Amino acid sequence: MTPPMPSPPQRQQAREQLRRGLTDDWAAKLLALVAACVLWFIASEDRRAIIEQTYDVPVNVRDNTGENVAETRAVTGLSPGTVKVTLSGRPERLRELRGEMVEAVVNVTDIAEGSFNQPVTVTAPSGTEVVRATPDRVQGVVDTVQKRSLPVTVTVYAPGSALMPSYQVQPAEVTVSGPSRAVNEVAQVIYAPAELEPGESRSVTLLPVDGEGQPVEDLTLTPAAVQLTRASSDGQPGRTLPVRLSPPPAGLELISSQLSPEQVRVIGPAGAVNGLTELVGTAEYRPGTYRTEVQFQPPEGVQLLDRVSVRLQVRTQTDTAPATAPEAAPALP
Repeated sequence: MTPPMPSPPQRQQAREQLRRGLTDDWAAKLLALVAACVLWFIASEDRRAIIEQTYDVPVNVRDNTGENVAETRAVTGLSPGTVKVTLSGRPERLRELRGEMVEAVVNVTDIAEGSFNQPVTVTAPSGTEVVRATPDRVQGVVDTVQKRSLPVTVTVYAPGSALMPSYQVQPAEVTVSGPSRAVNEVAQVIYAPAELEPGESRSVTLLPVDGEGQPVEDLTLTPAAVQLTRASSDGQPGRTLPVRLSPPPAGLELISSQLSPEQVRVIGPAGAVNGLTELVGTAEYRPGTYRTEVQFQPPEGVQLLDRVSVRLQVRTQTDTAPATAPEAAPALP
């Protein structure tokens, strides 16, 4: 059954009520509408905005040079090691990211050994875009991987002891591996001096250093640590002696030499050690500028605790015989 239609007075009354609802206190209603719009705009602006943010991103190296070839290659001297990457995206997405989560790669596949200057490829995480990377290229050196076996140099540390303590390391030899340029710079493998009580043993971390005693980077030591043990009782008397280099053989001239270190520690029987004032070492002489190890022949029973290297500058000697004055002619009668 169809409901009855409202009478004209009823329709007039409804229109009047609607008019009063819209027009009465219109200022308060307008203010409420403006406030609601402002709050909606503030709440939604952060989600709608696209902003930019910069990250420090480490550069990774990719080398797919042939099958098993990349395993014999290494990259050193990568400069810079990080790039500044600017990404754009929503604020909530950019706040979730860190530099390590952005991928920056330099590809050295099929690049010949030696120096390189290559572009950096940046992959943006999902929900972002790469704006720029600074710098957009990096440089470095592709080198051959090399391995060397070196003994661990024992560092004696016993303040206040009149006798030279006896130390042992296990294992006594480690393998140094890495780029050939870096491996060839290593003069010795050392550890930080450790003060041990007699009979005490401790694990010490190893460090490869060059002839100047500076750390050599980009290398792997196997093992990376050794066990250092001090003997239960202190050993033989010890002394520190200056080192002198024997002269080069005939035909070669020594221009300069730099010993490292210039003194060595020795232990041995008191009679043998106390009679020493210096140690004379020999080196391989050849024309050029190079570093080599110094060899010693200490007296019987005397043991050296340090290895010595020397940087030499040698040239071939040119023998110029002094000019002789011509023989005077005999005087005429």
